[in-house]
Amino acid sequence: MRIVTAAAIIDEGKLLVARRGKGQSMEGYWELPGGKVEEGESPESCLAREIEEELGISIEVLDEVGRAPIRGNGEEMTLVAFIARIASGLPSLSVHSEVRWIGPDDEKGLQFCAPDVSIVKEVMKLIGKGSRNHRY
Repeated sequence: MRIVTAAAIIDEGKLLVARRGKGQSMEGYWELPGGKVEEGESPESCLAREIEEELGISIEVLDEVGRAPIRGNGEEMTLVAFIARIASGLPSLSVHSEVRWIGPDDEKGLQFCAPDVSIVKEVMKLIGKGSRNHRY
């Protein structure tokens, strides 16, 4: 089964989300940025590579925060999401039409890709608790 990664990038109690760009499947939906793991690549290294390519930033990949099934194009995949933080750079747009930092009350008005919904909710719970036992 193919693995797709997603980054729950957190900074100062906010989560970075990205809106899928023009011409992409699920255009206009919000997501946690990431991408497909290539052969011989770990999910963590895939995520760091994808975020560099998509957003132009370097991240530190921390703890796994959730998994969700993805079904589409006749292929079953698993989304694996990790908490991450920016190591260097500022997010820029290349494949997305918009990025936004959101807090626990901001997610309700955004339409997320189906696999991201449960993970975003879990991340918002962590942010809402202000958990200090995590490294973000």
